[in-house]
Amino acid sequence: MVTTAIASVTLENAADRLKDAIRAAFIELLPPDQWKAMVETELRRFMSSSRDTYSNNGKPSAFSELCEGVFREYVKAELKAMLATPEWQQQWSADGKQLLSDAVKDWLTRHQQELVISTVQALAGQAAQSVLSTLQFQR
Repeated sequence: MVTTAIASVTLENAADRLKDAIRAAFIELLPPDQWKAMVETELRRFMSSSRDTYSNNGKPSAFSELCEGVFREYVKAELKAMLATPEWQQQWSADGKQLLSDAVKDWLTRHQQELVISTVQALAGQAAQSVLSTLQFQR
């Protein structure tokens, strides 16, 4: 079941699996504790939605870029594998209407509050920005 696959990907086990892949490039140059702390820091940064991508202050380190690439490929592969399972595939009724699978219905039900909040926030933000722009250009 998909929830088991998602539940098994925790910050700790993802960091352990990714640490081994990245570590090959550094060939044991760092003590294990320092290495683990560095990988966990980068994984938290990668998973964080609060990164400052607007101002693009500073250039990330080579280590950060390396981690980002490995994390990105890992996440893409995991998502691709998960979404290729039957419970996430499109389903059609006998009369040709598209149906939601049980996995998609379950996910939507579990996340409906976050989906509504993020949608309303996005719409309200766009509306507020539109009003501000209109007011600024009417001066």
